[in-house]
Amino acid sequence: MNLGNCGNHKQMRDTNRIKILINELGKFWETNPDFRLGQIITVATRPIKPHPSTFYIEDDELLKGLVALNSNQPSQTSQKAYWEIYPNVCRIELNEITDDLIEQYISLLSKEKFEGIITPIKLMDLNGAPIDDKNWMAKQSNRITKLRSILLFLKNMGRLVEVEIGYQIKK
Repeated sequence: MNLGNCGNHKQMRDTNRIKILINELGKFWETNPDFRLGQIITVATRPIKPHPSTFYIEDDELLKGLVALNSNQPSQTSQKAYWEIYPNVCRIELNEITDDLIEQYISLLSKEKFEGIITPIKLMDLNGAPIDDKNWMAKQSNRITKLRSILLFLKNMGRLVEVEIGYQIKK
């Protein structure tokens, strides 16, 4: 099943890792039964950015999602994943990324009362792009440039308001 993330894995991962991971998870969880699975994953991975939606998910909600995945049914959880809602701007071809598509994306964000800063990288992040992977991001300059120009167009059309300008130290 393709969940729509932006990672392109051409090789099949080693299936032996599954039993090893499940075994280690089981050992920890049995000695710490009050932890939720999402909490264990978050604590074990120590993400740079917080993942409250993973940390606080209840096991019964996660179980519903897993059952749905295993039966190829839509998830019955209360929330849909961003990649199920938004156009996947990190996967589609550059020529498919249009002003209209991004305007629809912005409309969806607006309906959900999204309060974050909209940038090309944030639009990709909402689709599950591996934005922390420098090698992957290095290959995305054309996509980022196109998204940036469309966001500027939408700003000039009065659809967006510029709220932040900054600079990064040159490396």
